[in-house]
Amino acid sequence: MQRIVYVTEEDSTMIDFPVLSFNLSETKKLILEEIQKGNSAVTQIASTAGISKGMTYNHLRELKNMGYIADGDSGYVITDAGKIASI
Repeated sequence: MQRIVYVTEEDSTMIDFPVLSFNLSETKKLILEEIQKGNSAVTQIASTAGISKGMTYNHLRELKNMGYIADGDSGYVITDAGKIASI
């Protein structure tokens, strides 16, 4: 994506919006997608991502520090910021 614009309804003026960067690796994005599907079991996430449980815990810690996931009642949950970042 190179440019995001909004065209006003009043006078069709184009307004440039900034392109946001969430600095997510493919692995972190995959983990967010798994959590969004309701899968918060570390063993299952590690298996799906093809990485060790230790690396999975590292990614989960980083995603939590970034504000993209949080602790829920029954495991990790994706935050609104995480939903946006995973698009």
